[in-house]
Amino acid sequence: TVWATWLAAQVKGKPGGIVALGGTPGNSYTAADWACALKVFKHDGTKVLSFQYADWEPVVAKSTMASLISAYPKQITGVYADGGQNTIGAEEALIAAGDDPVPATGDTSWNGLLELWMKDHSKYPNFKLALLPEPPGTEAQKALGLALSILEGKQVPKVTTLSVPLVDDRSIPKYVQPSLPAGVVDAPGVLTSADLRKLFG
Repeated sequence: TVWATWLAAQVKGKPGGIVALGGTPGNSYTAADWACALKVFKHDGTKVLSFQYADWEPVVAKSTMASLISAYPKQITGVYADGGQNTIGAEEALIAAGDDPVPATGDTSWNGLLELWMKDHSKYPNFKLALLPEPPGTEAQKALGLALSILEGKQVPKVTTLSVPLVDDRSIPKYVQPSLPAGVVDAPGVLTSADLRKLFG
């Protein structure tokens, strides 16, 4: 809902429509996300040109997006993606086709996406991102803490919700890891830049 609300505001009043890239066919995460997003898009009158699965793989997403660019030339005003791997593939395909990057959603699961934005956003004023973190370090820390509590016989809640910030143009510079590989992710999480360099550098 957060992603879709942001994207609908970005493309409002523009001709054309958005395209959407999900993960693997049949996964419940993409299905739940897309169901929420569709409600927002229908309410706001946002035109959806196409929904495609891209396997959360940058290469697959780039190829899929290249096909969408051919099918809808100069019509794509935004990209709804439920993973940063799909987002970077889509934006790279637009740049490769000679088009400007468009507003897009995703998560912070691909450091290369943050690096691409840092490198190119000044050239492309419409290159805007709204990313929701899924920091594995934080998730693992919380899960292990709950598991230990259970083993100690303590009561734990049935549902635990992690609150994460929206990472956008204002905060991307804070989370990018320019000295680390494209696939590194823990932004923002419990691992420091020094921790990440030790693990992945």
